[in-house]
Amino acid sequence: MEASYTLFLVVLVGSMAYSSAVRIPINWADLGVTAASTSIESGATMMTAEASYRVVCTIEVENWTKYNLVNPHATIKKGELQSSPVLIRPTLREKFTAHKSYWGFSGTYGVASWRIDDGEGRRAVVMWSCPYNFWWHSNYLGVGLAEPATERHRDWFHQMYNEGNGNGLRFVRSRYDKHTPTIRTNDGKFEITGIMGTAHRTRARVIVRPVYEDDLAPNISDALRKRNLI
Repeated sequence: MEASYTLFLVVLVGSMAYSSAVRIPINWADLGVTAASTSIESGATMMTAEASYRVVCTIEVENWTKYNLVNPHATIKKGELQSSPVLIRPTLREKFTAHKSYWGFSGTYGVASWRIDDGEGRRAVVMWSCPYNFWWHSNYLGVGLAEPATERHRDWFHQMYNEGNGNGLRFVRSRYDKHTPTIRTNDGKFEITGIMGTAHRTRARVIVRPVYEDDLAPNISDALRKRNLI
């Protein structure tokens, strides 16, 4: 009898330990994100006015994780940066803006990335392409995640616009002309999503968020819990 009771306790404790160790992913596809969005605040860059050019692309990036998005870097292939990407703290929304050059008949395109400061070294990557005219081209947006410890690469724009996954970079892209789909990809720990407008003066919204709740920014986690969403 005593041996059976001891065995029962061992199984019970082991089961509790296993349950506490299991990480349940957040199903963002089925989860309403309004509560999370209301926890996001605008950073200082959101106050700047946009340049008055024919082609302007403003990219807003929201950080839903509990980690800083650090070491921002942009490689612009055509056009100019009105403002550069900046460090993005948890629950903040920051933006950077690119536009066509003063002279010429071309738009703006390039790539920007941030390191997710969780100690592993992966980067969140955004590609944009906004042409001068829509006769032969359309707006394009791509979002991706580089594998941990992958260094930023000057050829990421070419890869994200013309090619597919590889060289440590996993991404999705979409054309934005008649439709405005939300694109997303994840690497098992983090997810990045994006959506863009269809005009010459356009805006893109990018969200970097975790797959698991314990990597969520505390304010967002609390907001979702209050509504019994997680």
